[in-house]
Amino acid sequence: MTNVSEVFRLDPFQHHVDSFVDHLHAKRYVPQSVAVKRSIVMAFAQWSQGQRIGVDDLGEDYLSAFVKRRPLRPASAVEMRALRQFLRHLRVERGLPVSAGGKSASPLDDLT
Repeated sequence: MTNVSEVFRLDPFQHHVDSFVDHLHAKRYVPQSVAVKRSIVMAFAQWSQGQRIGVDDLGEDYLSAFVKRRPLRPASAVEMRALRQFLRHLRVERGLPVSAGGKSASPLDDLT
């Protein structure tokens, strides 16, 4: 459950994060998977705001910068898949082209 301080801190992203989580639930993702993806997206939203990156400016380059902010580790691939899925969701939600920079490098990303 989102607390009030998270909503204030992540406002313009919060609506999109909530919409993404609702989408995952509608697609019948297991609760643990939804929680992991939500956690990654929330961290990305917080990082994006700290970098002064707006929702409309998000792209593959920012996803990569977020994941690369720490040394490469096994969780990096999980983070990148979740963030690409979030970016695709944003583009669909906002009526923007999905294929451009959001096209997955791996067909496995489409399964997550």
